[in-house]
Amino acid sequence: MGKKYHSYFDVGLMPKDGTQGDPGPTYYPAGIYDDTIEYVRTKIHAPYVITVSGQYYVLEKFGITKGVDPETDTTGTWVIFDFIKYAFFEVAMVNFGKIAAAVFSGNVMMSQYGIDGTNNYKNYSGEAGAWQPNILFNFLTGSGHLAGGNIKWDEEGNSLFTGSIQSSDEGNKIVIDGGDRSLKMINKYDKQLVNFYFYEGTSGWGTSYPVLRMDLWRKDAIGEWTWDDYTDYSPFGIDFRSWDNSLPWVGQLNSSSMNISYGWEGTASERRISINLFDDQYLEMRMKGSVISNLSLKPRIILGSSSVWLDHWDVFVTCYNTANINVYLPSSPSLGAIKFIRRMNASSITVMGNGKQISHGNGSISTSIPAGSGRGDTAVFFWDGQYWTYNYWVRDPN
Repeated sequence: MGKKYHSYFDVGLMPKDGTQGDPGPTYYPAGIYDDTIEYVRTKIHAPYVITVSGQYYVLEKFGITKGVDPETDTTGTWVIFDFIKYAFFEVAMVNFGKIAAAVFSGNVMMSQYGIDGTNNYKNYSGEAGAWQPNILFNFLTGSGHLAGGNIKWDEEGNSLFTGSIQSSDEGNKIVIDGGDRSLKMINKYDKQLVNFYFYEGTSGWGTSYPVLRMDLWRKDAIGEWTWDDYTDYSPFGIDFRSWDNSLPWVGQLNSSSMNISYGWEGTASERRISINLFDDQYLEMRMKGSVISNLSLKPRIILGSSSVWLDHWDVFVTCYNTANINVYLPSSPSLGAIKFIRRMNASSITVMGNGKQISHGNGSISTSIPAGSGRGDTAVFFWDGQYWTYNYWVRDPN
């Protein structure tokens, strides 16, 4: 290795009548040393490089030099060059050049300290390497990450985060939580009101669907908050569950007052739909081909001697009245509504149209009609949108 240039010079007094010497060369940065590059030294220009160890060397030998490693050179071709370290050279030329705690490497700017807590930034070998910085910006592709890799994005802007984003530090807020993959609504008293999250099942073929949970909080007279109740349904009350052994898919529609379920009953060709209400009333239909069986509708029993007004839900009406009474049909019937009214005792029943007209079998129209001709008869009324059409079943002969 040849001579070494320092940042200071030990010189004596300048001679009084000295002869002006030739001007020195202009030193220019030539990047990181590469043994495939030809470096040229002239009287006017002298290249200097940096090696992988971070040491600067200037080309001392005139002419063209190639394949001589400055760090192992013993011929004086390269000499240590430590009296110049320009800031622009550190940033623009040097791999792993630094400004404060920011490090530059190729097209990447990154933090000096890594996710593992070390400052081994020289071990960085790319975005898939073992050592990763806390912050990284790739100026070529536009990708990068922040917060120790907890916030990431690619060159197309697709983002991934494992922390949370909230709309405000104070008052009511919405929180998107990347940790448990949920969306929450939290009130200004820091009480969670809504949690929209994923359910991941493990039985059968496995199940995955979103669940909407809503919590109810109450504040008492002394200002204390207490948790009162909650609902925990899949969104809009829809719950899809996987097969259980030989059972097929089952779908459920849930709300606070109704449950609609669907599934197989008996064999694969026989299906069942059940609508269950909170007051123990239900509609169940079992279908096989085009046949619907087990159709059971709400009955109503009339006792005593008072007139009765039917509502939409009354279908099968059994009258045990002890005196002659009037039975009023609904004033605003649904299209296709059917009423079966059976006379059980000797006392008569007069059915009133209640603002609607009744069409008789002979074509006549009236606002009322007897429910059959005698005890045991069943009057049948069907609303076709214009009239209550009327027929009746006579009692059995026994």
